[in-house]
Amino acid sequence: MLIALTLALQLGALLSDQDRQLIDLARATVEAEVLGKQPPPLKGRLDSRAVFVTIEVNGQVRGCRGSLTPITAHLEGDVSHFARAAAAHDPRYKPLNSKDLKSFLVTITVVESIQPISAVDVLAPTDGLVLASGSKKGIVLPFEGRDPRTRLRWAYQKAGVSEGAPAELYLLHARRTRG
Repeated sequence: MLIALTLALQLGALLSDQDRQLIDLARATVEAEVLGKQPPPLKGRLDSRAVFVTIEVNGQVRGCRGSLTPITAHLEGDVSHFARAAAAHDPRYKPLNSKDLKSFLVTITVVESIQPISAVDVLAPTDGLVLASGSKKGIVLPFEGRDPRTRLRWAYQKAGVSEGAPAELYLLHARRTRG
């Protein structure tokens, strides 16, 4: 029974229709970007939300782009935009190539809420962390690491701010879908 449940989760059989549509859109958009084709048409039915799209190939992150604020009028537009950006325009990674399309995984992280916190000790692995220092932000998404202190160090690095510099901390709640 446990094996069947694990396989169902891996294959996306337990995803809601909305999550499956977003994953399918992100995957089709990544494929179109890599192959130089037009991205799929958007239906634009879902309310706009802050979202991040992460792409992995063989278990290694190869791109992650997103925003804490929506950039289009609907969630599908943001997912499509950030899927393209993660596939070919994340300056931290090499763009995906056609060989990568055989084994890539997409994770969509839809931000549900952001709440101020005074210390990182309250973070669970299912929580994300946002560090704000002046105009700079460092974002550590849910499930990026487990140790709260390590995640805080990463947030400082991502923000480009010296560790220990004055900063505001926020707990990020999100819905995460993989496929």
